[in-house]
Amino acid sequence: MTTTARWFQGRDRAPSRTALLHAGTSLIALGVLAAWATVVPAVPVAVGIMGWAAAGLGMGLAYPTLSVLTLELSAPS
Repeated sequence: MTTTARWFQGRDRAPSRTALLHAGTSLIALGVLAAWATVVPAVPVAVGIMGWAAAGLGMGLAYPTLSVLTLELSAPS
């Protein structure tokens, strides 16, 4: 999932960097929440698996975007 997200964010038609960062952070939070929900016995394990997949997608969107935004927003010197 991380590789897929990195491929997507590297495309020319990808959304703005800040939108990618917000989406990635939201997906990471959703994945952590889904993994936490599996503590409840009524929640199936598939929810946790899908949650970690969402978190991996979010990491692939957020982490490379952070590097690019840091370079864009830093002073040229």
